[in-house]
Amino acid sequence: MLLEFADLDNWVKKRGSILFKKFKYEPFTLEEADKALKEEGIEAENTKELLSILRRKEIIIAKKDPKDKRKRLYQFVKSAKKPTKDNLIRNLKYCADLIRTSVDYKVLLVFLFYKAISDKYLALVEKFVSEGYSKTQAYLMANRSYLTLYDEDEGKLYVWHEIVKSRETIMELANALNKIANLNDNLKDLSKLVEVLGLIGFINEDNMHILEELVRVYNEMDFSEIDYDAIGDAYQWILSYFAPQKCKEGEVYTPVEVVRLIVNLLDIEKDSEVLDPACGSGTMLIESYRYVKDNYGGEIYLYGQERNEIMAILAKLNLILHGVDSEEYEIYIGDSLKNPKIWRG
Repeated sequence: MLLEFADLDNWVKKRGSILFKKFKYEPFTLEEADKALKEEGIEAENTKELLSILRRKEIIIAKKDPKDKRKRLYQFVKSAKKPTKDNLIRNLKYCADLIRTSVDYKVLLVFLFYKAISDKYLALVEKFVSEGYSKTQAYLMANRSYLTLYDEDEGKLYVWHEIVKSRETIMELANALNKIANLNDNLKDLSKLVEVLGLIGFINEDNMHILEELVRVYNEMDFSEIDYDAIGDAYQWILSYFAPQKCKEGEVYTPVEVVRLIVNLLDIEKDSEVLDPACGSGTMLIESYRYVKDNYGGEIYLYGQERNEIMAILAKLNLILHGVDSEEYEIYIGDSLKNPKIWRG
């Protein structure tokens, strides 16, 4: 629903988002809208005007309350449009501008990763439930066929949607990411990223409202029907958007257009092994994977090494978001010149 709110005034966008989070597609009254806003600490004196604007924009509809003909029921309209890459990047730009100079840009990457895998996981669960399986059975099957986001021992679900219900959302997000790192062998490094970003312990109060606004925005982005390439490209966009800033700190980001040109010139064939000894965020590996899949439809094996430990972890997340199976890649940490871990004798 954030896509429909994007072109509205900020006060309408903020209040409309609160109502959508509260009611989704369920009908609600003016009084219930007032109460929902007040629960978020917002005075609701202009709720009628808010609902009027949302009606004119065809974001909500109004109908008579069958229980009381003098009252109206309001309801958000389900969008028939599938989210697009452009919509996604527009929303991420809002987030990027929001955190500039205040919060590490890698928070955007981690939030994108967590929300996307949660949406994909729950979509898979819904598919299994529609086939007649119980919720618990569906969780177990999704664990086996995708990533493990359901702790079978605790009987607890660690998806974004459950975690952000907590009043201590940021702390709970950090705890959940650490739990997911423990539940998935290919995500062990995620805990290191949580530690470096300071999601536990030293996020100060001045930045907390920014993180909470990020959570609100991500809540309204549904990744379940967006293909992996579009999600992965959004991840890459965040990296490229902050590249000029990181360049001043010694990090060099190769534009994806240059990478694609190199890959096309190489004309990589199926069953090839591709090595990038300074893989950074994994762009070269991902574009090689795409090229082989699009042109030959065969297998490809990806190897990368990166001296910056955090960047190596981000590369792994990048590969996962692009739909690359964990058995098709290996990312090593270390200096390829002094300690090449990839070469095999």
